[in-house]
Amino acid sequence: MNKFTFRPIDGSSIDTVMEIQKAAFAVMTNPQILRANTREMLLDCLENHYGIGVYTLEEGEEKMVAFGVLYFPGNSDENLAHYLYDDIENYDIYANMKLIIVLPQYRGQGLQRSITEVLEYEARRRGIQELFCTISPYNPHSQNNMTAIGYEFITLVEGKYDGASRNVYHKRLI
Repeated sequence: MNKFTFRPIDGSSIDTVMEIQKAAFAVMTNPQILRANTREMLLDCLENHYGIGVYTLEEGEEKMVAFGVLYFPGNSDENLAHYLYDDIENYDIYANMKLIIVLPQYRGQGLQRSITEVLEYEARRRGIQELFCTISPYNPHSQNNMTAIGYEFITLVEGKYDGASRNVYHKRLI
């Protein structure tokens, strides 16, 4: 079992983040499971939101093997709170877990859950009271992980990302 460290990442990590995303897509059997984010979108996430990188030592070199993004959508179409609430007065208490990607060879070691816990901690620290995420209906592994740690299914949204359907999940942090 590998030992992992977690630390915030910023735009300087964009090349590594893009490599991790590319590696994940290279082994994906169903393209509906995850939407590839553009370099510009990921750079925005890393510079204007909150990114966490997961590192391990490999042959004496530190290597990023996974990452996650906590996204603060404010009053935008990206705010998944709109799927649960009709009237929102304070957008600052909601955030999205935008993306969690683990290199294929490091899956099965609990990193998705660990990243989620780190992002939840950061969200609480920033005053976020409720978190949301989307998961493909074709990704039972992620659905099981998220429900096991307290996320509740809200709704299925048809055609959410580039025509792909997504389940929306929610968790109260307070």
